[in-house]
Amino acid sequence: MNTTTSAGITRSEAHYRPLMRMVWQVLESAKDAGIADVAAACRRAIVNDRASQRIDTADARIIYEAYADLRDWEA
Repeated sequence: MNTTTSAGITRSEAHYRPLMRMVWQVLESAKDAGIADVAAACRRAIVNDRASQRIDTADARIIYEAYADLRDWEA
């Protein structure tokens, strides 16, 4: 099954699992940094993933922006 999430990401095995690994990485970083809104978006994404529901577009945007900031910070 190859459906598309609200963030435009294919839920095939090749793309979906890395997305959730990214969500968990962002969640851990947000918790360490005390960034509550990013952590909350990650938690909602994880709940939706476990319920086989789409990740909310606003949450996806928050997660992607936090991930980009995390990658910039590590560089």
